[in-house]
Amino acid sequence: MPRSRVVVLGDLVADLIVRLREPLAHRSDTRARITALPGGSGASQAAWLGWTGRHEVHFVTRLGDDPFSHLNVADLQRWGVTVHGSVEMGAPTGLVVSLVEPGGERSMLTDRGANLSLRPEHVPSDLFEPGHHLHLSGYLLLYQETRAAALHALELAHAAGMTTSIDPGAASLVARVGAKRVLEWTVGTSLCIANLDEARALAQVSDLGAETVASRLARHFPEVVVKLGGAGAIWLGSGAEAVHRPAVAAAEVLDTTGAGDAFCGGFLAAWLDRLSPAEALTEGNRLGSLCVTHVGARPQRERVD
Repeated sequence: MPRSRVVVLGDLVADLIVRLREPLAHRSDTRARITALPGGSGASQAAWLGWTGRHEVHFVTRLGDDPFSHLNVADLQRWGVTVHGSVEMGAPTGLVVSLVEPGGERSMLTDRGANLSLRPEHVPSDLFEPGHHLHLSGYLLLYQETRAAALHALELAHAAGMTTSIDPGAASLVARVGAKRVLEWTVGTSLCIANLDEARALAQVSDLGAETVASRLARHFPEVVVKLGGAGAIWLGSGAEAVHRPAVAAAEVLDTTGAGDAFCGGFLAAWLDRLSPAEALTEGNRLGSLCVTHVGARPQRERVD
């Protein structure tokens, strides 16, 4: 099967990972290991897609005017990703501080930096051709500054007859912007990949189970995937029965940062190869499991076939 071109539109950031060695002591000192690594939800999804080696991956973004952006681009290129991004002079690379608790769970503090400068004119129209795919990091829709670029990319993809997918981004931002507006902006999108909190925010419910939430979203998206962390993931398509696959056990959980993005990359790579929903879920779960065994959101070792 010929390799599809996957255009990923998203954010590029530096991840400052603060791994706590003990419970956080408020208003005092806490022992921690602090590491700076390349990150960003969209960039990490592109990296894992590239890591699979299955498709031609292009990443569209904006770059900060500092060394972090050069290191970030070099890492994406390591995994075969072609980066389309000009530098926003005077703007820093986006920065996310991830506080990782001893059990692996994390909370994030975000400065979007140069990512907020992405505009429609920065989206290369020649990447959008029939038979290919656009994946959109929902953060671009959720921030007013980058919304026009995200909508422009969706318009280009729909006009070219490409398939499209979206990862909605943070549930809190979906709620703040309004689920109804997000659903209006994503009319015609082929696939939604969300975690349970994001899916509930989009469906405007707070306590329904994953399959019920997926069925509500399937009224809008032809296919829906809900990521369930340690419980695996489910897929639901219009008129089809739900498919669930359990998580792939990780040898050791060091850091959950980027696990959902790794799942997204693995699932999309298999989905674009037209594997079954069960096979695509398994591949997504496999990459998510691989991601949590090291610190950081990106691949860290070469693929072994």
